[in-house]
Amino acid sequence: METKTRNRAILILATIVMCLVGIVGLPKNVQQLRDNVRERIRLGLDLRGGTHLVLQVNVDDAVNLSSDQALERLRDGLRTKNIAYADVQKTDSTHILLKGIPPERSGDIQALVSDQFSDWTVDRVPGDPAARVISLKVSAAAGIRNRGRQRLYRRVPKMTAYVNQFTYALPNKVILTSS
Repeated sequence: METKTRNRAILILATIVMCLVGIVGLPKNVQQLRDNVRERIRLGLDLRGGTHLVLQVNVDDAVNLSSDQALERLRDGLRTKNIAYADVQKTDSTHILLKGIPPERSGDIQALVSDQFSDWTVDRVPGDPAARVISLKVSAAAGIRNRGRQRLYRRVPKMTAYVNQFTYALPNKVILTSS
């Protein structure tokens, strides 16, 4: 029984020595041992005490939200002005398609959009006299995207200070991206 325990202890010790030699190499002196440890073991920011925080804002979601809100406001405006329509749907983040409008009410739709939706334009749909496409102006979409980026940039110092309070020695790195 003692020989079994002794053999296991020798095997464990030999495995540990081999792992250490594999990590730091076979040094000739103490200085070479220190150099081997520094060269072969690279500590990440988490082990060195720093953090690397990447914040990404998807600014196209802001444009989608704006068009969703405009779609609901358009439906409410059409109901309020008693303008009949067959369907209102969002085709993409910057276009709303309005179908089945009576031709005599197209002026009312133009007035509604110009009064309540200053960032939107109304155009006829080719080949369908009872349909209109309501489009978000390119400058308005760019403005929405820029406001989203600016909101994030204003919050960076506060977020950096918050992250820094949890670290000990090294500074933190905050990177902003937008898509």
